[in-house]
Amino acid sequence: MSIIQNLDPTKYHMLYALEKEYPPGSDLTILNTYYQYPKFDPETHKKISDDFIILVYKDNITGVTHHKVIKQPEYTYYKLNDNIPATDYPLLFIEKEKVHSISVPYIKLEESIAKETGNEEFYKNNLYNHNRLENKKLHMCTNIFFSDVNIESHYRFRFDQLYKNEPISLSKGYLDIEIDNKYSCEELGDPSDSPINCVSFFDTKAWKIHTFLLRNPKNPLIKDFEDQIKYKKFGFKEIQKFIIEAVGGEEQANKYNIPNVTYDIQFYDNEIDLLVDLFNTIHRAGLDIVGTWNGSAFDIDFIIKRICYLGHKPEDIMCDQRWETKVVANVVDYRNINSPAERGDYTFISGNTIFMDQYIQYASRRKSTIASYESLKLDAIGEIEAEVRKLDYSHITHNISDLPYLNYIIFVLYNIMDTIVLHAIEAVVGDFDYITSKCIVNNTPYNKGHRQTTYLINRMAKDWFNKGYIIGNNINKFTSSKPPKFIGALVHDPMKTNSYVKERIHGRPIMVIDNMQDYD
Repeated sequence: MSIIQNLDPTKYHMLYALEKEYPPGSDLTILNTYYQYPKFDPETHKKISDDFIILVYKDNITGVTHHKVIKQPEYTYYKLNDNIPATDYPLLFIEKEKVHSISVPYIKLEESIAKETGNEEFYKNNLYNHNRLENKKLHMCTNIFFSDVNIESHYRFRFDQLYKNEPISLSKGYLDIEIDNKYSCEELGDPSDSPINCVSFFDTKAWKIHTFLLRNPKNPLIKDFEDQIKYKKFGFKEIQKFIIEAVGGEEQANKYNIPNVTYDIQFYDNEIDLLVDLFNTIHRAGLDIVGTWNGSAFDIDFIIKRICYLGHKPEDIMCDQRWETKVVANVVDYRNINSPAERGDYTFISGNTIFMDQYIQYASRRKSTIASYESLKLDAIGEIEAEVRKLDYSHITHNISDLPYLNYIIFVLYNIMDTIVLHAIEAVVGDFDYITSKCIVNNTPYNKGHRQTTYLINRMAKDWFNKGYIIGNNINKFTSSKPPKFIGALVHDPMKTNSYVKERIHGRPIMVIDNMQDYD
């Protein structure tokens, strides 16, 4: 629990809008954050909109999730008091009484540091030469502290200082899409010619799977299936029986509460209407988190591209329309696209729900052993962790693009089953509980939650602050040169060590070195 009793409210006015509703000490937990830089017109270079940060948090007394949009967010850093001499080297931390806080708009952070440290000319020259990144070196000033933290981490830190901010149990959902790429120019489908023809959303709070299906005049099997649903020749009981058998029978199904799942199937003539209803359903469900398997690089990414191709704005389709600020941000770490344990993907869609890639969380949490896995495909991990596999359709076809045209019912059940596998994996491993708790406790955004160099520094900042210290800046972030190696250190193969330095027993050398410092 955070230390809140001795806080100076004037130093926390960046959360003033929130404090008016919830006084310090309230039982709130931060769920999500998103920062948007100011936007400028590419032609006139005039500012179109100010920067803002969004905080999504839960009132643990009422169980209701809220959000707050803070425009032109501020950042509080610390400067050494004038009566305290500065060192010529960076300090790891310093006592609170030796520094004073300075709060400025985040976009003016480097400008403020330049003024406070007498480096205004350096700052202006970098702006004039279009070299803004060089101003990051201002954080290396040895009389400046706690100025280099990511803005989202910084607001998580301030929130943590004001409120209880304890990890909570999560309500979860799972999402999976299928596309019709039978006539696509690309083997894996292209947003320009591959409509989203089937989506399932598993709401484990209501224990209900919503399936959204796109009609297609070229595929008469869809009409046949819709008639069977309409005239109750195939419905809830048949789907439930099939899924129970698919997961491995009654005992296995009970393990994952499958017998209590209900099913709702809707058909659409228009793909946009399908997507509108999908996201309205997700936002109405009010879940804390919705998972996908490689969804940031495929499911969410494809939905965004498809919406744009159809002539609409993703914000108008995917966001909770009750929000006043609508954002759809999906960032894929293509540099590490083939190394899921290293990927820093993240998705933010305006709404109370966190959209998270279950595939990346699974790989990142098992980074040390992931190389031994034969496959990280959903089918393989479902079998390893939960003994539940994707639906096998190999007796019909070996090409998923042909399946809806050969056996539409199996195609739909295949999509539903994918969300069941996602649920079963999470029920066993609890990766979402792990990463959210870890990021709440360490004041770290989800895309950095597995990065030790980030979350450990954030944790040090929190713990030291509560003990009366302010953390220094990490100067290694702002210089390309590596620190010098430790003078006198020796690294070599121990089997080649000369016997002269070894201890001896009855005159014979042993692998124990006399008078050696080993820092490994």
